[in-house]
Amino acid sequence: MVTLYAGTNLKEHLRIGPNNNNIEVVMQMTLVLELLGKCGYVHNCISLENFCISRDSNTRQMTVSLVGFGRQCRAGGTCYHAYHHNRQYAPYPSPELVGGGRSITHASDVYSFAQVLQTAFRGHRIGYITKAWTKRVLGSDCPQERPSLEELRKLLEPFYLPQP
Repeated sequence: MVTLYAGTNLKEHLRIGPNNNNIEVVMQMTLVLELLGKCGYVHNCISLENFCISRDSNTRQMTVSLVGFGRQCRAGGTCYHAYHHNRQYAPYPSPELVGGGRSITHASDVYSFAQVLQTAFRGHRIGYITKAWTKRVLGSDCPQERPSLEELRKLLEPFYLPQP
């Protein structure tokens, strides 16, 4: 699969860039995943490398994109890729993906996203803001008991000042 250039991946962005926009990055990541869920899809491979950040050179407007849809499925469907803890191909799989990948819901992406947040933003201010939400997500192997992305978005809103 060939994809248009979507920007620097999150891992590289955090390594080279100023980290004063982490709240904006996480808010946009949350909005992208919320939209994906509302459209009825599950990505199944949320990772540091599949979130890309670009910035318009004229307006400095930041855009976060999600790439790597090779493992996506419709919500309620089956993920046909066996993960079996192969961290090389899926570094942040949810328990239900590792367990066979049947009847996958958007909660699977929420679990993987919480792992990405925990890994990427440990020690950053955003990591402290999202810590309780992340802990609740990762503490539940039951998809129906995980907090939603909407809850995370509402948690972030008081700190989020979108760029003009």
